[in-house]
Amino acid sequence: MSVSGLYENTDRSNGNWNDMETYLSGLYNDSTYSIEFQKLAFGYLNLCKRKQSKFAEAIANYESVILNDPTYNDSVYAVIDIGNTYEEAGNYKSTLGQLSYLVPVSRVRHVEKTVDLLLSLKTEEIKPVIEQKGFTLGQNYPNPFDNTTIIKYSVPYRCRISFDILDVLGRNVKKQNEGIKTKGEQTISVDLSGFSSGVYYYVLKADDKVAGVRKMVVK
Repeated sequence: MSVSGLYENTDRSNGNWNDMETYLSGLYNDSTYSIEFQKLAFGYLNLCKRKQSKFAEAIANYESVILNDPTYNDSVYAVIDIGNTYEEAGNYKSTLGQLSYLVPVSRVRHVEKTVDLLLSLKTEEIKPVIEQKGFTLGQNYPNPFDNTTIIKYSVPYRCRISFDILDVLGRNVKKQNEGIKTKGEQTISVDLSGFSSGVYYYVLKADDKVAGVRKMVVK
């Protein structure tokens, strides 16, 4: 029986959610399975936790996705799952996670954000456009985010680095100069406090030439 089938069978028969959680945890931590299968087990594992009112544990697991350089799609679903878990928990204070800005302001606002995030998935995710050989540009994390986010990148030689933040119309809404960087991996923090919610693009420039472009989402 499939993972989803086992979950649904447990739900219909009022089965033992703790046993189901233990079983799914084993699947999730078994590296012989594919990454996609492990993600599936992870999703149902956290649903089991929510069935047992282990809301804080589920929220911590979803937050771990956001904080560990996820794909855009994975981060969107994690944000939605966190909001759903808070809604189920009711008592926000007892289950407040590390990313407190993801606590829904209201149920209506949570539904609106969920719709916006799901609609954003309909637009094909922009893969990192690398325009200069040897550069790498990572996906920002958390993503989506509220105020600040982290971007990792690497440069193949000593150069002057800057980042441009563009809105969906291509307008430059922020420029961040990082100065001279030596060869190797680098990390920056970008603060977009006060920016409107929506999709933005960050552009890595080396010596004023575009080296890479990626998409990010402000909550």
